[in-house]
Amino acid sequence: KLLQNALGGNSKTIMIAALSPADINYDETLGTLRYADRAKQIKNKAVVNENPMDKLIRELKEENEKLKKALGGDIPAAAPGAVGMTPEEAAAMRKQMEEEIRAQLEANASAMADMQMSGEDRTAIAQQQFNEEQLKLLEKEKEKDNTPHITNLNEDNALSGVIHHLIQAGENIVGRRDGETVPAICLSGLSIQKSHAIFARDGETVILRPGVVGAKTKVNGQTLNGDRTLMHQDRILFGSN
Repeated sequence: KLLQNALGGNSKTIMIAALSPADINYDETLGTLRYADRAKQIKNKAVVNENPMDKLIRELKEENEKLKKALGGDIPAAAPGAVGMTPEEAAAMRKQMEEEIRAQLEANASAMADMQMSGEDRTAIAQQQFNEEQLKLLEKEKEKDNTPHITNLNEDNALSGVIHHLIQAGENIVGRRDGETVPAICLSGLSIQKSHAIFARDGETVILRPGVVGAKTKVNGQTLNGDRTLMHQDRILFGSN
């Protein structure tokens, strides 16, 4: 029990069996010899304990050394079985092999740099990415505050104000995505036409007009039949729902 890990584990073990020449210790000596004989028959295959990450880095370094040697002049002039190739074809093949080796070297170097990166460096990079994303969100919010836009309304307050469409200068077509031209504001639902309506913006003035005859659109509960200048907090219903 005490020697179980040493005898059957990942290690090299040397055992010394202590015997006694006295006849009164015959039974103990015989038992020791039998135990030593059984222990001798145990064959361990010991390997070096290595961190998986360290092992991968070591293997990448070894691969890099092989690639560098190949790049240094050990690349065959022509591939096996390429008998009859012209010197130009052989040179082109060698150039291609060199490019592939350089690309593999760069990939290995990038992988090793990523593996050797400390926890603090990873945290710093993650924090930087988070800050960049937050900055983009702030820029979008600032643009939304300074640009006329429409936003969705829902019976569930948690789902209201989730989708925003900025109304850019000029004409902004509202319609289905499968139209001849992809509209600036894509909608789907009952009675939505391919070119359902058009927002026309000139400075801070936004006018809404039907895109096609018969397109169902309501502004503050009133059916849209022609051009209508929109005001802040106007409610627009496109389609039947």
